[in-house]
Amino acid sequence: MKTPKSFRPEFIELAKHDPALLELESFTKSLAKTTTSYSWMREFYGRVKPRVCSLVGFDRCGGPAELKTMDAYDTVYQHCCLIMEFPRYR
Repeated sequence: MKTPKSFRPEFIELAKHDPALLELESFTKSLAKTTTSYSWMREFYGRVKPRVCSLVGFDRCGGPAELKTMDAYDTVYQHCCLIMEFPRYR
């Protein structure tokens, strides 16, 4: 089994700019505990991704420029994917 890259170090650096990212991480971890393999897509795209989009990337309103980049979005998105244990990232 291939070990996925950890996005946690980069994620923590981004979270220094907005503590809401740590809340997102906590929410995603709690969701991952109750999400079945049949519902992970619905849960991720319906509940996690909208939060990711509001906190980082081009859709973020206000806040530091570091959080408005594609790299920030990719880091947070992939970190949440690893938490949810998407098959693609296993």
